[in-house]
Amino acid sequence: MNTGKTHILIAGTYSPTDAYPNVRYKVECIKSLENVVVDEVNFPLNTRLDYRKGFGRYLDLTRLAVTTLLKSLVIARHVIHNRKTDVLYIPYPAVHLLWLLGWVPRSFRPRRIVADIFISLYETVVLDRGLLKRDGIPARLIRHIEQSSYRNADLLLTDSPENSRYFAALFDIAAICFHDLPLAINETLFSPVGDVAPRCEKFRVLFVGTMVPLQGIERLCEAITALPPTLPMEFILVGDGQQAPLIESFLAHWKSVDPNGVEIRWQREWMNSAELAGLIRSADLCIGILGHGGKASRVWPLKNYLYMACGKPLATANGLVAQRLLAGQNDSVPFLTVDCSTPTALVQLLKNAPDRQQELLAIGTAARCFYEQYLSRQATRHKLAQLLAGE
Repeated sequence: MNTGKTHILIAGTYSPTDAYPNVRYKVECIKSLENVVVDEVNFPLNTRLDYRKGFGRYLDLTRLAVTTLLKSLVIARHVIHNRKTDVLYIPYPAVHLLWLLGWVPRSFRPRRIVADIFISLYETVVLDRGLLKRDGIPARLIRHIEQSSYRNADLLLTDSPENSRYFAALFDIAAICFHDLPLAINETLFSPVGDVAPRCEKFRVLFVGTMVPLQGIERLCEAITALPPTLPMEFILVGDGQQAPLIESFLAHWKSVDPNGVEIRWQREWMNSAELAGLIRSADLCIGILGHGGKASRVWPLKNYLYMACGKPLATANGLVAQRLLAGQNDSVPFLTVDCSTPTALVQLLKNAPDRQQELLAIGTAARCFYEQYLSRQATRHKLAQLLAGE
């Protein structure tokens, strides 16, 4: 019996936790849509790699691939059994399930397949982080599998128009198959709390990141080194990852001339969402990504969403996404951009920041308004519903 509702099957090996907030809260948003009936099958996987292992990283990749394949076989069987559903939505990571479904005749698959690719495995492992040689057999195999997998979906969701165009060219897939949708976050935790006023202690600068190349942590280290050591400023670095040894080396040689001057603290272990939200609210300035060109120019990372949702002033690289988001924002600037081709611009911004606190407060307020209008779940849920329905 036709109920007039859209039946959506959410399936995959995704993690419905705050470790992957875009997945968790996008799934929650789908479940909250009107006129939909949702079924779900999920076998979560841990996709984080230990970058300090050397050859061990290849064993990690192999172990992850085998585990993913086995669990995806079970999920694929469930998808085939429920092939009469209107829409199959595969959250990130989707590539392995899409690849398996490519071996299934079209008549045994759901009518419409929507996949959230979010991050490309080939781009991340090979092009961005350089974990595999580009012309090597493993890298070429990953690209081939990812390309053939994406061609099995009717719609591929990315987080920006810039990424949609890039992936279409990288994998030679028609641009019409890609659509962008802002990331989803925990909007209950990451929100402004109470009145905001300039802090009386040291001016606090917060950098949160996974310490991969596009984060540009080396640019921040260079800028800190160039600051007057007596500047009353506190830097808090949060996160771990591929370029963590760079921070280790920097801190080993860092010496503050004046104990009342520049101070640096590194919280290497990742915080839970509540702790991170509290730290963001305590910051006077938040740093986004500082990478120059390439992937850094095409993304608006999760932390930028968190900063803006909390109504905090953000400074980030002047990439393609930043330029697009700023277009038409003449009345109020929702974030600051930095030319990251050299450390000069960042040094100047940081040096002047303590004297611009009222201006930064206004930017933080504008950031929250921008988030609510363009990036929030409420602002994007209608588009999500349309994309799932194929409208």
